[in-house]
Amino acid sequence: MHFFIYSSTLLNKLYFLNEINKKKLYFKNIYFILEINKKKLIITSFSNTEDYSIHVYTDIYIYVKENTREKVIIDSKLFTEILSTFTKEIISIKKDNDTLNISSLQGSFKIPILRKKLNLIRGDLFCNNNTIFIFSNLLLKILEKIIFSIGNVKFKTILNGVYFQFSPYESYFISTNNLVLVKYTVKYIKSNKNIKFIVPRNSIYILHKILKYEKNSNNNVYIKYNSKENYVIFLSKNYIFSSKILNIDNKKNKKQQNYNSIIPTKKFDVLLIINRVLFLNTIKRLLILSKLLENKKIEKFIYLQIINNEFSIFNRKNFSLKIKCKSIYNSLQKIKMGFNCKFLIEILSHLDNDFIYFELYNSNKIGVLKTNFYKNKKEMEFISILIMSIIV
Repeated sequence: MHFFIYSSTLLNKLYFLNEINKKKLYFKNIYFILEINKKKLIITSFSNTEDYSIHVYTDIYIYVKENTREKVIIDSKLFTEILSTFTKEIISIKKDNDTLNISSLQGSFKIPILRKKLNLIRGDLFCNNNTIFIFSNLLLKILEKIIFSIGNVKFKTILNGVYFQFSPYESYFISTNNLVLVKYTVKYIKSNKNIKFIVPRNSIYILHKILKYEKNSNNNVYIKYNSKENYVIFLSKNYIFSSKILNIDNKKNKKQQNYNSIIPTKKFDVLLIINRVLFLNTIKRLLILSKLLENKKIEKFIYLQIINNEFSIFNRKNFSLKIKCKSIYNSLQKIKMGFNCKFLIEILSHLDNDFIYFELYNSNKIGVLKTNFYKNKKEMEFISILIMSIIV
């Protein structure tokens, strides 16, 4: 292996590969795998634990002096730090026994090559029958709408990631933190058969970063998965990202919840149309005012009450604000439900519709916010968000 490349071009690629793994949330041991394929240098960022294995591939055009099929494994941090000391210049990189020699006008520097057995994903494990494609900007939009409810590392959720389901009719993307469940439906993304799997939380955060990095180019992202090996690959124009998945169809996971059916579609007690911004600002205003009255302690919960089609929001001190809305259906003369303020604000902030539908289920003690009424079949994309009510 021997090739020439601009140091700044290589460094920009390495910076991004390091960036997506830099938080403690991800992995401590990151390796770079270098290999030459014709006139390209293939760089693989490899991370794995007992539960997760993540690969990010990218490539760069190089001038090849000597081409070999061998793969070189090096420490990602050391390689990046060495390259960051070079100015914008052409450098030579050559494998020599157990070292990788970096040469420039400033001299020659040696980096040790690591001897590790890494279980990389083989491309032949993925067949075209298990391939779905989606525009990168659409996938980014979906993740940004649902990622807030994915939970965190300290708080274990029933999903611990994002649930993907593709069918011949439509597709669903679902996340939950156990108290809020977000379902994004896209009717025009279809598969010739039912495919469903869970992409782990850490992998979703990395995929989100990759898509944000390429958000100005609306390219196709091809999703390939292998149910037997429990792996999924996301292929974009500049990057290939792969991760382990939790396969719902696996025999060990027969008791998995049918996440698609959690959000009810009918038999609500109350259905309202509310101005989203007005609703959001009213909750924020109530929190500010209640903070003044309660010795600067922020009230965690608010209560919604509907009496004879009059909608009011109040806290435990009965500090109340009224809000205008349109009642489409109301089977109860009076209903009172309580919700977490933080969750409601997060939900309303992540939506961008002017008006939203708010369904209240008194017997189940849940609320469902939707961007589309379930009888409206013209909408091709819409969001449904379930939020648990507190006992009042």
